[in-house]
Amino acid sequence: GLGVIAVPAASLEMGLPDDGAQPKSTTQRQAYDTLSEGFGPGFNGPLMIVMDGKGSSDAKAAAERVRDEIEGLGVVTVTPATFNKAGDTAMITVIPKDRPSSHATEEVVHDIRDAGKDIKADTGAEVLVTGATAMNIDFSQKMNDALLPYLALVVGLAFLLLMLVFRSILVPLKAALGFLLSVVAALGAVVAVFQW
Repeated sequence: GLGVIAVPAASLEMGLPDDGAQPKSTTQRQAYDTLSEGFGPGFNGPLMIVMDGKGSSDAKAAAERVRDEIEGLGVVTVTPATFNKAGDTAMITVIPKDRPSSHATEEVVHDIRDAGKDIKADTGAEVLVTGATAMNIDFSQKMNDALLPYLALVVGLAFLLLMLVFRSILVPLKAALGFLLSVVAALGAVVAVFQW
């Protein structure tokens, strides 16, 4: 039974919800839906691109290259670069096609960062992605990366402690596996109820 309940945990998505997860009666959700209907779902999660052109010989040309690369990723809007007074740092706003918490928007963030590596190699300008949407994506990635090591550490230490107490391998193994199965089943139930 626990194994069946644990199955949905395979599609667990970690991270912070956007206003689209709020109840429909709240003003946050109503504003979110109105913006999505009026301007598209990506308008709720713009990406802020910062180009540090201090290492580049031509910051304006590097900014144009950044814009061209991002437009090629199939986003809705890429604003013209806004430079600081010194002319060596630019800010570009990008509106993705999909909602902030979608996999497609996450792919856009990763694609921009990958393109930024090539741009830095070619022009010397560094491309950084920030904004609430990018921070939520980074937070989700950190949580996903930490989940398995955390569970392994907790279950491993529990197994060692039970081995010392019971002076056996079978009893601690059953207890550790039972604990692990119950944790995964709890996560599976949460996914089934709240994500699905």
